[in-house]
Amino acid sequence: SLSGSIPSEIGLLSKLKYLEAVFSGTLPTEIGLLSNLEYLNPWSFNGTLPTEIGKLTSLLDLNLQANAFSGTIPSEVGLLTSLAVLTLSRSSFTGPIPSEVGSLANLTRLELERSSLSGSIPSEIGLLSKLEYMNIAAGWEADAITFNGTLPTEIGKLTNLLYVDLTSNDFSGTIPSEVGLLANVTRLDLSRSGLSGTIPTEIGLLGNLTDLSLGENALSGNLPSEIGLLTKLKSLDVDETKLSGTIPNEIL
Repeated sequence: SLSGSIPSEIGLLSKLKYLEAVFSGTLPTEIGLLSNLEYLNPWSFNGTLPTEIGKLTSLLDLNLQANAFSGTIPSEVGLLTSLAVLTLSRSSFTGPIPSEVGSLANLTRLELERSSLSGSIPSEIGLLSKLEYMNIAAGWEADAITFNGTLPTEIGKLTNLLYVDLTSNDFSGTIPSEVGLLANVTRLDLSRSGLSGTIPTEIGLLGNLTDLSLGENALSGNLPSEIGLLTKLKSLDVDETKLSGTIPNEIL
């Protein structure tokens, strides 16, 4: 690949709408001058992400996956109010998800899987009312960096969600009953996520669910009979939990 940094003169390309660059080096602050940019996908970059990224208010798709960026995600990312897709998978950003992510009112897809981000999921995630796809799964490795804390009840406000993957994290506490508000979700994967307590009966409200994975958690109590209401369910994984009792007749 090319070496060095993108020249600062890139800021002169005021009409540029699409930028995908396989390059090493850092992103120049002049990237913020590309006011018409709609798609940004830099590969093999390092250094910190310039705060000027927040000036790209026309941006629809920001893909920073598999880069070697260091430091935290700047709060200015919350200024990208046109953004529909944010991909930070397998990136080297550290620290928490900034609460300003909640300002991305047009976001439909959030991909953070196997990143180096940590901390709790901010309650502001519940402001992403258009979100359809959310993947915050951590890696399977023993030394993988994971999210922790409790699952925010505000997740129940994401009523357009179709796909949720929160696997292999180190959450604490229970599955919030508000998960039953995700009426459109088809896949819900919370396996290996450190969750405990009982499976909320509200899970039976997820009438469009086809895949439910809750295995390898410290879930206890009985398998709720309300799961029998999930008439579209094709796959159910509750392996390696502390569930007890018999399989409800409603499931058979």
